[in-house]
Amino acid sequence: MNVTNFKAKCIQYVDAVQHRGDVVVITRHGKAGAKLVPMEDGEEAKLFGRGMGTVKEKGPLDSTGESWDAES
Repeated sequence: MNVTNFKAKCIQYVDAVQHRGDVVVITRHGKAGAKLVPMEDGEEAKLFGRGMGTVKEKGPLDSTGESWDAES
């Protein structure tokens, strides 16, 4: 289905996916861009904390390592 149709009836499609298990492929300019699929049982719990451990600190957040003077 094209993105314009999906946008107009989004809630109906989410209901169809959630309750009937339908899979909806959303297209833009004739090319598939996204897929709406039902969540598996117990998958909701995995959403929180999903990105844990994926961000790495490269150094102090309050410093660029360069010296500067606010007056200059």
